[in-house]
Amino acid sequence: MEESRKLMREIKNYLGITWDDKGTDTKVAEIISQGEHKIMTLTNSPRSDFFAESDARSLLFDYCRLAWAGVPEKFDEVYKSDIIGARLGKILGVTE
Repeated sequence: MEESRKLMREIKNYLGITWDDKGTDTKVAEIISQGEHKIMTLTNSPRSDFFAESDARSLLFDYCRLAWAGVPEKFDEVYKSDIIGARLGKILGVTE
């Protein structure tokens, strides 16, 4: 649970969210959850990859940025090569 809270703080910082309120936290938590699911599905990464420096973690931060801006549908298009690279890395066993 502490890892999830730390991840939330790091993503909020990355997004420039400097305030604390329940509504914002709920929205960010939903974005993170959606991003985790999408990235785990696309890259075959375990959830634990989001708590350490990894391709999946970087992709999650990028997904959250686009979702916070209201354009999560752009993620696949913009990060296609990164997604493919992360997936290939998992298949070949060469990623963090």
